[in-house]
Amino acid sequence: MTIAAIASAEDAQVLMARHLDADCLNMGLIYIQASARAAKWYSQYLDWLHLHPFEREQRGMNSLLGFTKQRVSFPPEEMPQLKVVALDDANEFASSRGGWLGDWSRLRFFHWVNPSETASHWSDVKVGDLTALYEAALHPATDILGAGGSMARVLAGAGPGSLLRPVRDLMDSMRVAEAPPRRECW
Repeated sequence: MTIAAIASAEDAQVLMARHLDADCLNMGLIYIQASARAAKWYSQYLDWLHLHPFEREQRGMNSLLGFTKQRVSFPPEEMPQLKVVALDDANEFASSRGGWLGDWSRLRFFHWVNPSETASHWSDVKVGDLTALYEAALHPATDILGAGGSMARVLAGAGPGSLLRPVRDLMDSMRVAEAPPRRECW
């Protein structure tokens, strides 16, 4: 099912992913339905964020969409109401924070997020991980089209000793056996 089809089925104007270990929306993936009401909401959100750069954009989305109990300073008045739905973050729209349940057949999107305790060299780790993923995806031997356009399907079939196995092992290192309890948003 496409993102637009999910939004339609849920009657939602906004779809976002979350972290598996927290009950808050994540800015890694945002779908906003094209409509006058959504455009007005997003314009007000961007105006607010521009005037309050000390606020986190993610906190603003959570608060102004009413997804969490987080609050922001000087919220805009009379913002249109939009229905937001959190996407499946266990397998389909996963992130590195909190891990993922590891169902390769369902993985559609993966967001590299700072861990809860961020090491000073995190940006180097993230760049290295993403570089390895891009190099594997762009390698002439990688047949993404043959896998229906899904890098997840390609990685699912990466056997021991294959070119893609280190990238699969990287993704598998973020797999968790079960979803951790969700904490409140920070």
